[in-house]
Amino acid sequence: MRVFIALDISEELRQMIAEEVKGWKRRLPELSWTTPEQWHLTLAFLGEVAPPRVERIRTELEKFSHERFSLAIGETGVFPSWESPRVFWAGVNCPETLQNFYDTLWGMLEKEGFPREERDFHPHLTLARIKHSLTTKEKETLRSFSLRTLEESVATFSFYRSELHPAGARYTKLATYPFKGKENG
Repeated sequence: MRVFIALDISEELRQMIAEEVKGWKRRLPELSWTTPEQWHLTLAFLGEVAPPRVERIRTELEKFSHERFSLAIGETGVFPSWESPRVFWAGVNCPETLQNFYDTLWGMLEKEGFPREERDFHPHLTLARIKHSLTTKEKETLRSFSLRTLEESVATFSFYRSELHPAGARYTKLATYPFKGKENG
């Protein structure tokens, strides 16, 4: 099964972002907009993993102990570039506590035989996928979208299954893990 590990965002934050995105969808309806239920911050996409290995990962994740921390979601941008955008995202600041959690998580995954991604960690929420070339006017419109900075304390991270369907990916939580103690940074 296809699996990944991600930070969860609260329903309240999802609704605040959805309210801002609503007008953008009307201005660029040809983009493949993601739904609030799909929004998460991917920490590790593991791809196809055999069920026994999935259970080992789930067991290892239960052993994690990490302090809560806050995130700020705000700036918008695209991957891979403005010349040829394919993903429109809302950026997430990367406090030291998030980077430490990410590094610890990948340390465990590497011990389980998963190679760490070579590209730098760029935390984001995918807001839309761009499946065709955009005109100059459409790119200008997309660049004009700005999200006010929204902050929240992250309470959990989850282990997800991803199933591909013609209408888009469907995500199912296999397990959710709470962060410990008080917020730190």
